[in-house]
Amino acid sequence: AMESLVIPGDNYYYAKNGYPQDYEKAFMYYMDAARCDHHWGYFNVGTCYLEGQGVTKNDDEARIWFRKAEKKEDNPWATFWLAELGDAIAALRVSGYYATGSKSGWGMEKNPDKSEDFYTKAKNFIAEKHDALTALHASEYFATGSMADFGIPQDADKATEFRNKAREYAMESLVIPGDNYYYAKN
Repeated sequence: AMESLVIPGDNYYYAKNGYPQDYEKAFMYYMDAARCDHHWGYFNVGTCYLEGQGVTKNDDEARIWFRKAEKKEDNPWATFWLAELGDAIAALRVSGYYATGSKSGWGMEKNPDKSEDFYTKAKNFIAEKHDALTALHASEYFATGSMADFGIPQDADKATEFRNKAREYAMESLVIPGDNYYYAKN
């Protein structure tokens, strides 16, 4: 029954099977599928928000819907778009998908270059935000292999790298506010 909501949505979105292209109607069908807890409904609502098709472009809303799609069913394309929207852990997972080819059925064949690109994105996202907590999570995932099924393999060197970044960023978060008070900055 829920699939019956996604199909007309796709027909309107992509103007196929004799349907006119109508992003607003597509969004309506996708939203109805999402309300029925359908993972492709969630994903397609996220895509509409990401692209601004049928609804005002809104990256924050896109993230919400892609997370729902990812949680409902291990949807690597939802993870991919979360990575593209700045989610470091999602970027690590996509890096793992390309490193192993574990999601080749989803069009993510083994590709070391793409794997390295997403690994670099993850490191950059963490560095841009000086995000100690996410760096710590990444370190734990690499240290234990607890997320291996989700594309983040056990890797002691990467665990150490992220653990060191977590320490560095945690120390900054303690020192900088202290310096600001001491020197009456900001």
